[in-house]
Amino acid sequence: MGYLHGRNKKERIDSVNVEMLENRRDHLARCAEMDVPVALLNRLESLGLGTKRRRHNVFSTVTNKAIINNIDMEDKITATAAGGHGVMLTSAAAVSSEDWPLFAHLLPEVAFAGHSNSGKSTLVNAMVGVPPRHGPASVSDRAGWTDQICFYKLGKRPPKVTLADLPGYGFAVASPKDIKFWKIMTRSYLSGRLCLSFACVLVDCTRGLCASDTDLLRFLHSKKVAWHIVLTKADLLSAVELAQSILVVQEGLNKIFGAAPREGHAASYPNISPVSASTGAGIAGFWTMLCSWTERDAVASSSSSTAVKEHRNANAMRRAQARPPPVAAGRAAR
Repeated sequence: MGYLHGRNKKERIDSVNVEMLENRRDHLARCAEMDVPVALLNRLESLGLGTKRRRHNVFSTVTNKAIINNIDMEDKITATAAGGHGVMLTSAAAVSSEDWPLFAHLLPEVAFAGHSNSGKSTLVNAMVGVPPRHGPASVSDRAGWTDQICFYKLGKRPPKVTLADLPGYGFAVASPKDIKFWKIMTRSYLSGRLCLSFACVLVDCTRGLCASDTDLLRFLHSKKVAWHIVLTKADLLSAVELAQSILVVQEGLNKIFGAAPREGHAASYPNISPVSASTGAGIAGFWTMLCSWTERDAVASSSSSTAVKEHRNANAMRRAQARPPPVAAGRAAR
């Protein structure tokens, strides 16, 4: 398989097309015109984001020592995100909301959506707290590698969240029939999943918002599904370029939804989280934010203390599926 050099690394030739290259060129040209607020730049540098701010050994293990029942216990965990605790639950391909799996331990569910090769599966592994190619999610440089919706449980004692890794949209190494089916499947899941808390739309920071991203955001808005932008591959740009990319993406969001941020304020970009799954920068903060979002709406539930209000209907559906069929009146009389 041939490779080309770009964005400081090699890319598969079959996974890059003319439209993607034009998106990058146009996005980076717009970025170069942006004046960067000092507060935003300082925030990115403090998080270790950018090519010149690489953090080493973020995913190395650390040992927590505790004394339980007068016995010294050691628990090796990673220094970021879910502490290395993540497991794949299942994968599924369906177009009906009735066919999506419901799990016995029902947790707040978050979807990862984005164009092919935006880094969804890689980010799943980073959220677990392990290097990109060492986690439960299978990753590849080939666009269109994920062809089903894959479900993962993250966290331990107790588990925190279920992540749903969706197939990518846009250009992919796949047949037009498969790409069309992925789009139908994704839209079906996002519009009919009762236990879905919110969707994270992953955007390559070197490419910015493309037409497919804005289409998805409008779709989520029409279905009243909460969303959040995750700006991936933040190690491919300098801190200044990354800040400019955030500003351009925010400008695009403002054109769609309004609500411009306060000028120059680092906390004025609440719908955008820059992360690097390769270096681990920004992952721990994003994991904390993700957990706070899902726990914010937590309510008492007969099936799980971590269930959120959107899950009550899903709990009822699961109980109904497990309930034995009613006995016919004639048989009951006998």
